[in-house]
Amino acid sequence: QRQMCIRDSNTTIAGNPQKIAIKPIELTLDKSKFSGEAGIINGERQNYYVDIVSDMVNLDNYFKPMPKEEAQKDFVSRMNYRFSKLAALNNFDMQAKIKLDLGIYENTPIENLAMNATLKDGVLNFSSLNIGSIAGATVSAQGSLKGFGESPVFENIKYDLSTKDVASMLNKLEIKPFDFDWKK
Repeated sequence: QRQMCIRDSNTTIAGNPQKIAIKPIELTLDKSKFSGEAGIINGERQNYYVDIVSDMVNLDNYFKPMPKEEAQKDFVSRMNYRFSKLAALNNFDMQAKIKLDLGIYENTPIENLAMNATLKDGVLNFSSLNIGSIAGATVSAQGSLKGFGESPVFENIKYDLSTKDVASMLNKLEIKPFDFDWKK
């Protein structure tokens, strides 16, 4: 059973013909705390914005696990399966600034995530994505991602991935290294 508590913190609803904002937002969902602001931007399509900070979100508590037959497939097939479930992201636009101390997805901790992104017409443009730790690595990236509801398509991706233990990171992400015969 989910529990949600919205803290009364003198929330203000303010706006103009272009934008309506609700701030500050302070709420607790189960054990996760969120603060920041959110709003609606007037336009031809549904258009939202969020500027949210959270201490911890365990996404495994809110999303069904991947079916066993899909979970046993290779990395690309699993990624395609995940994207096939995200078609709703094609139906609205959003500007997002998100900071998360700890996220958990498919039992993988994601620490110190910070992201600035815009979702428009089914294309997620992230001007910055920084992850302090995932599978023993730090990641920073920028670029575009589309294909929600189908297969992921990355465009103009620039990234920096740093780790002290490549083999461990690949193993945690269940990515098999290239099979290379050094004797040839």
